[in-house]
Formats: sequence, structure tokens, C-alpha cells
Amino acid sequence: MTSLTRKKTKLRVIEKFPEKMKCNNLPTYEDVLRHYEWVRHEMKRSNNKEPQAKRISSEVVRAIIEIWNKASIPTVTEVRVNQLLLSYCNQYRQLLKNYDRVPKSQSYLDKIHNFITKSAELFDIASCKCKEFRACKCGKSKTVPVKERSFLVDQRTVRRMAIGNIDAETTKKLQNKCERSQRQQKSMEPQPCTSKSICMSSSDNEAEISIEDEDYQHKDTSNKGRKRKIPSIALDKLSEICDRYGVSYRAGAAIASATLSDTKDKSSNSPPTVIDHNKLRRDRVKRRRTLLKNRKLETLEALFFDGRKDQTLYCVKDKNKFYRRIRVEEHITMIQEPGSIYLGHVTPPTGTSKDIEQAMFSYLSEKNINLDSLVAIGCDGTNTNTGRKNGIIVQLERRFGKPMQWLICQLHANELPLRHLIQHLDGKTTGPVAFSGPIGKLLKTCETREITRFEPIAVCLPDLSKIKLSSDQQYLYDMCVAVSTGSVSYDLAKRFPGKMSHARWLTTANRILRLYVSTEQPTNELMLMANYICKTYSPTWFQIKINSSCKDGARNLWFLIKSSRYLSEDIKALLDPVIERNAYFAHPENLLLSMLTDDNKHIRELGCRRIIKARGLRQATMMRSFVIPKINFECQNYYDMIDWQNKSLVLTEPPLLRNLETDDLKKIVVEGNIEKFDFPKFPCHTQSVERCVKLTTEAAGSVAGQVAREGYIACKQNSRQIMPKFNSKKDFK
Repeated sequence: MTSLTRKKTKLRVIEKFPEKMKCNNLPTYEDVLRHYEWVRHEMKRSNNKEPQAKRISSEVVRAIIEIWNKASIPTVTEVRVNQLLLSYCNQYRQLLKNYDRVPKSQSYLDKIHNFITKSAELFDIASCKCKEFRACKCGKSKTVPVKERSFLVDQRTVRRMAIGNIDAETTKKLQNKCERSQRQQKSMEPQPCTSKSICMSSSDNEAEISIEDEDYQHKDTSNKGRKRKIPSIALDKLSEICDRYGVSYRAGAAIASATLSDTKDKSSNSPPTVIDHNKLRRDRVKRRRTLLKNRKLETLEALFFDGRKDQTLYCVKDKNKFYRRIRVEEHITMIQEPGSIYLGHVTPPTGTSKDIEQAMFSYLSEKNINLDSLVAIGCDGTNTNTGRKNGIIVQLERRFGKPMQWLICQLHANELPLRHLIQHLDGKTTGPVAFSGPIGKLLKTCETREITRFEPIAVCLPDLSKIKLSSDQQYLYDMCVAVSTGSVSYDLAKRFPGKMSHARWLTTANRILRLYVSTEQPTNELMLMANYICKTYSPTWFQIKINSSCKDGARNLWFLIKSSRYLSEDIKALLDPVIERNAYFAHPENLLLSMLTDDNKHIRELGCRRIIKARGLRQATMMRSFVIPKINFECQNYYDMIDWQNKSLVLTEPPLLRNLETDDLKKIVVEGNIEKFDFPKFPCHTQSVERCVKLTTEAAGSVAGQVAREGYIACKQNSRQIMPKFNSKKDFK
């Protein structure tokens, strides 16, 4: 036989030589044709005769499918691949018949051009021919895996990617998936059973029951040995309880499985029902998403917000694996009033008022919450929130083009004079929980000191029998009563006054009183602090707690001013500017709310006339600068706290009453029943926001991602709403 030369083996139409296909790319038509000729020549060289086309195509088809399988892309059947290969080879042979003819016709040249152009395209044998994978409706066995879609698109177009070595991690996952499928199929096979038995197996997805006995066999032989499927158990209640009490997946699954094992019938031979921690993890994630999906917030009347920097859990991906990390993030928590409904939280890029306002507005817009009915905003009195030029409230007013009712927390305003008094008498704070002065240093261990004889301090506290207080609040109330009587009970002396924290001055007040009752000869500074707490701070705090509506804000502010008039002139000179800077409820808009709801008809009429006057002075733009007027600290009633005749005073109507007709205002004056006119029940403090801030802090340290945090909070709130307490079996719901 004559030896083959390169000139004789050259493929004439495409002007290329036969070559074995490479395994790092999906083959093109040219690669397939060159491999076909390479296989033909190899077979001819080994057998010294021309091989059959069937043998060649079989070898080539096997090599093509092997490369596609290496890329983990589903392919058409081997028969169809063989048809595509033979069809292309026949086109090549047809072109060779007239290749040496001269001259060549234009139609023949066009055929050659089209053949060469097609030879650069992918020899596409994928079972899915969809160009848009998102809209793909191919069967599960034909769908291209998500991880391989970008590679297939690349091979069909620019062909820059290549097939790498075996991915050990992905291969392991596929092997585990195949093993699970085999185990599931094996468990579905009928099992021989000669006696009456109930077989129950619990897994992540389903529980199966098979019942078979001799009587059952001749009653219904068609169902012999079959297993009846029942739906999987949804662990909704367990998921909510685990999120509520911060129980981990493994601990929750272990506790639930142990409970099922203890309550199982001991005489039964059936295997115990065990809950896998992965099952609980999936159900907890599913429950969080369901609660978030079912939450509907259509309109927003009052937006209350507060922020805090939290130790936040997040995940970092490195080489297809996630690692947990912790960083400090500022979270702004938002709720809706009335009702204290949790809206969500945002993480602004910086702590500036502009970024916080933008983050809040973007979040509310994404949730499709209607903001047209927004009339009030509540927060604490920090300058970032209440700045006259660029505060968050001012920026929201500019965005909506209308004034808002400023509901600045009065509990925060009540704490500021106490803080300034302590720092004036005992020195500044050092760190988040310490003081620099001698009294502050004793506060840390005040609960360990023995009770001694002390001088009683007269206290006037309101009746709190109908108000539910927290442990720290109840301690303050009980300690004030004990200081007024001059006797501290054994139980009160042993109770914990609360943690030291400069973010919670109520517990600082608790510790000052605890130090006072255990100091036989207190200093003048300690006496002054204890007197201020008993005569001003505590009565005002409980006054705000009882009268928590925004219509009572001005009266609460006047109560604070009135109760502090016993102080010496130098102390009043220290505290009065602090009270005046935070007297947001002395603004005419908030004062008029209190006057319109006063018990005295004369005051209601006066408030109504001033509101009608303010409506007559309303500007076309409806915008105003919120400026706290100068306070008259010697006034005899709350409506005289400001000088109404002052020409610099800008009289504006309360935004809450913007939609209330003048005739309705006059009816309120006559009847004195504000509840009849659906007056908004907005609070004058932000305690509800602080509770949600605490939930956000707990969620930030438990789960990663904003959606996961909000689902975690939704589970906690839903569980608390259904079952507020669990002190006895009747409380469980």
C-alpha cells in the first residue's frame, strides 16, 4: 500500500489536515470533520483497507458525546448525533464532486462559503436549544445545569472558555445526590411482611406508612406491599419557638426528637421519629419567608425610627465556601404607628442625615408602601434627626413637600437633665458604663452594700396599677416608694437594679437610689441627685408612661418644668437650657393638640380659634421651619409656656389636623370628645421603636443578610403575638 502524505490527507474544501479532537472545548463542525477523517486514516492504517462508514461514525459519535458529558451538559440520543454527523459528512462529499471543475459557478462558490462558515459553528448536540434559559420549559432531564449555562453560551458564540479538570466539590455533590436518589428508590420497593405491622419512617421530605396483614391481603390484593405516602410535616410552630428563644438548628432538632422519643408508646416496636437538623433549618428559612411574604403594609400614617450600631454577622465566599465574619454596622429600625408595627431596617452607607433619609425612603418605596398619608414622624432628639436645616425630618418634609408632626421622644428629653446634673456634680463619663467621679465609681457595686438608716424624701407618684412595667421600671417605682417611706424591704434590697449603661439612664437612677439607701452619711451631691430623681425624674417618667398620647405631650413637658422649680438657682441655670433645647412639645403645633383636647371647654375654644387663625395664615408652599420658641419657666399652666403674642412666633396648624374640617373642630370644642373624630393615637415616646431596635440587634448577631434578619424578627413577633407568655400549660397556643 502506498504511504499517505500530508498533501493527500488534506481536507480540500476547508483546507485543513485531519486531527484528533481536543477535549478542552466543545467540538465545532470543523473539529468533527477533521476528527472523522483522522479516525478513517487510523483505521485504514491499522487494517490495510478502507474502513466501513458505520464503524467510523460510531467511534466519532462516542468521542463527541464523551466531551459533552465531561462538560456536564445533557445531550440528544446517540442515534440523533449519528444522524447529524452523517448529514454533515454527506454535504462535504457532495462539494468534493465538483471541486476540481473549472470554472466554478457562483452558486457552487456560495455553497462552499456557507459550508466553511458553518464549520466554525458549534456542533450543537445539547438537548436544550433554548437561547433564553430563564424562559426554558424543557424537561428536568434536558435542562442545562445553572453552573454550565454560561459555558454553553460561550461555546455557541465567542468560545473563550475551556473545560478544566474535574471539580472535586461539585462531583462529590452529584455523587451524594445520586446516592440519595438510589436510597429513595430502594425505600419505595415493597417489603415482605407476614404479620400485622405498621412501618413508619421519617425523613426530611416525607413519612411513609405501610399496613399489611392476612385479613387485609384477601380484602384488597391489588395494594399488597405498597406504601402510602403522607405529606411532610411542617415545623412552623417549632421554627417560630426556636427563633423566639434563640435556639440553634441542632439544639432545636435534638430537643424536639427527644420529646417525641419520650412521648412515644413504649410497647410499640416502630422506630422512633427523629427530626433532622437540616429539616428544621429548611423549615425555619421557609417560615421566615412565608411571614415576610404575607406581611402587607399598604398605607403609612406615622413613621417612627431609631438607630444603633450592632455587631453584625455576615458571610464571605472564598473558593466556593462561605465563612462567617463579624463587623460593626449601623441599622436604622422603622415602625408604623399606631400599632407599633415593624416595617423593617436599613443599613445606610454612612451615618449622615442625608444617607439615612435616602436609605429609609428607598426601602419604603421598594416595599410599595403608600406614603401619601404620612403626617407624623417620631424619633429621639439627636441633631441628626432634628436639625433645623438638614435633619432627617426636615429632609423628609422637603421630599414630600408638606410639614410633618414632630413627635420627639419625651422619655429621652426627660433623661437629658439627669445626665447633665450627674456630670455636673460627679464628673464626666468614662467609657460606656463607667463614671469618673467618686459617686459614679460606687454605683457599679451598689447592690452589694447593706441597707442603712437614711433620710426619707417626699415623692408624689401617680397610680400605676393599670400599667404594665418592665423589671427595671418596676424597681424604680418600688425604690421611690421605699425612699419616701424610709424603709426598704428585704426583697427589694436583694433585687438587681439593672445593668450600668449610659444608653439607659433609668438603671443609673436605680443605682443612685440604691446607693443612697445604703449610705448613712450621704454627700450633698448624692443628696441632690437622689432628690432630683424622686421629685422630678421619676414622677415625670411615670407621667409620660401613663399619658403617652401625642395630645398629652405639652402637658407632660409642663409637668417636668413644674416639678423642677424647687431646685436652687444655680442648678436651674444648668438644667433649664437643657429642657428648653428639647422642648419640642412646646411648639405651637404640639401645644394646639393639647389645647384642643383639654378638659376645660374655654381652653378648647381658645385652641380652636388659634388653629382657625393658623389656617388663614397658611402659605401656598405649606412649608415652615420648625423652631422651638422661648419657654416661660414660671408659667402657671402648660398653654402659657410660650408667648403667643410674640411677633417672631410662626403660628402653624398641627399637621395631624390638616384633613379635619373647621366644623369638626367646633364640634370637638362643644362636645369635648376627641375620640369620636378618630384622632390618631400616636405616642409621645419611642419605647416601641427601642424594642424593635433590640430585636434588630439580636437578629444581626444570629443570622446573616437583611432578608434573613427581617424573617428572624417576623418569626419572633408572630410567636409573641400568638403566645405572649408561657407561664402555664393554658398559655400555650
